[in-house]
Amino acid sequence: MDIETVLNNLGNTAEEVAANLVAAKVKGDRYSTCHCPIAKYLIQQGFIAVVVGVDSLGYYNKVFGHRVDVKIPKPVSEFIQRFDTGYIGGMLYDTFPELRPD
Repeated sequence: MDIETVLNNLGNTAEEVAANLVAAKVKGDRYSTCHCPIAKYLIQQGFIAVVVGVDSLGYYNKVFGHRVDVKIPKPVSEFIQRFDTGYIGGMLYDTFPELRPD
């Protein structure tokens, strides 16, 4: 499955993205381009050298043999922004503590 499909399948809202990451038992660090929940989820799905920004990400594409940059879908981007700040309707960081590292 390509990375765009994997990202789109995470959900249609930031809340759905968070719930799917919890279901996948993914944890991550705030403000981390390589250790955030999205990067860790993509690595769990078999992608390598993943670096996540708010609006785009890069990863090493084994088929092309080089880094590829991809635009992040809006729900995933919103999740990243809200996860980093600890705010999603006043609830994400408190509602989904499973996403934070131990």
